[in-house]
Amino acid sequence: MERKRENEDAESALARALGRSFARRQFRSNLEVIAILLGGAAALIAIQILLKQSYYLVMATQLGLPWILYLWLALRGPVGVFISWMCSSVVCFILTMGYIGYASLVDRTTSVAAACILGLILFAAIAIHCPEILAKDGRPIAVFVYCFVVVYSYHAIFQANCVLDRSPITVYRPLVLQKVYGFRAQGLLVEAWSPAQGLSPASLMIRRGAAMVAPSRGLFNAVDKGDSICVVQRKGELGMSWYTAQLRTWNGGPVALGPWGRSF
Repeated sequence: MERKRENEDAESALARALGRSFARRQFRSNLEVIAILLGGAAALIAIQILLKQSYYLVMATQLGLPWILYLWLALRGPVGVFISWMCSSVVCFILTMGYIGYASLVDRTTSVAAACILGLILFAAIAIHCPEILAKDGRPIAVFVYCFVVVYSYHAIFQANCVLDRSPITVYRPLVLQKVYGFRAQGLLVEAWSPAQGLSPASLMIRRGAAMVAPSRGLFNAVDKGDSICVVQRKGELGMSWYTAQLRTWNGGPVALGPWGRSF
């Protein structure tokens, strides 16, 4: 009986020691993740200052940074892959809204379909490099990783289509039907100027003959219902027409693609 109690005490002590060791490793792992996120936030501030000089630097950062994070964190297994692409999708969204937030596609159907296909190809490459992500326990993570890769693909396609475009400009001057106020964003409901807008699935959420545009703060404050604005539209480098909204007095010259970027 005495020997049995001693064995149980030894096993309990070993279990407690292993538990403390695992907890310490988990704590260090969490600290590393927090350090990565804080470092990423600091890097975004530096990137905002640096990338304001060129939209090409923005695009290069958006295309390359996710793969650098992936190669760095993929050694941690499926969880590392998840963290890398989650952070990458957030970075892509912030960069796009900051530098190209005033640009919009006339019809997003083609870009979303292309992003899903490109995302599937990239996800297949990730699965080949890190097959653990397709294991039974990693399948829920795999679904999220695919979604994050699709977000990355969409923003990459969107930037390449807009930033590399040098097609001729077409100008439209629709009337403002309504000013829309949101919690963090503002929009202008204007007369539709392109037949393609009526074919977009997004048009089902907007009344017939109207389109929603994302204006700069200056444009939003300068117009009222019944005023006209200037829509500057291009064909897109990848064949997806895109536009920016300007003041009705715009008569040519560079336009700002986002609140952080230069005129383009």
